Amino acid sequence: MGLADLAWVVAQHRSHFPDNVIGRLGLGLLTRYYRTFLDSTFAVATVTEVSGVRAGFLVGVLDTAAHRRLMWQFHGFSLGLATLRAFLRHPVLGVGIVRRRLSLRLHPPAPMPAERVAVLSHVAVDPDSQGRGLGVMMIDQFLAAAAAAGADRVCVATADHAPRAASIYLRRGFVLSSRSRTFDGRYIRLYDRPTAAPAP
Repeated sequence: MGLADLAWVVAQHRSHFPDNVIGRLGLGLLTRYYRTFLDSTFAVATVTEVSGVRAGFLVGVLDTAAHRRLMWQFHGFSLGLATLRAFLRHPVLGVGIVRRRLSLRLHPPAPMPAERVAVLSHVAVDPDSQGRGLGVMMIDQFLAAAAAAGADRVCVATADHAPRAASIYLRRGFVLSSRSRTFDGRYIRLYDRPTAAPAP
């Protein structure tokens, strides 16, 4: 994935993930979000093509802590500015996110074991190219990259009612680890897989 792909990726994101909060906060923040994946050595940003035409994309993080540090080092100001503008344009969403962040600060979750966690953030295939195994191919490539990078496990979140996605991840060795409610009342499902899991 390169800069020239961002507009297409952002359009695909808004089509495939209409309820995703980053997309609902506007094009500016969503574009800046995807920009952070392009120059991080701890991230994967892939666009797959069919006959020279973009057909799908995947972004993910190979080491969440390291990627976060790099992201704020190189994109902190522009990302913060884009976030501020988005919150001013969408104050209800902005207030909800701030409240959620404050709640996590005041009531942090139980400490997790010291692990290197990879996160498969988003994967989507254009409807015209679905049914060819492109999504599974990109997921398998990400799992291989996470293992090569030394990640202990891989996590992914899906919408609560996404049976097709759930089936794909379960077949690839993921297990449902939790179901949680977002600040805006939606439910998501979290799946987890050790990188040492046997290949499907």
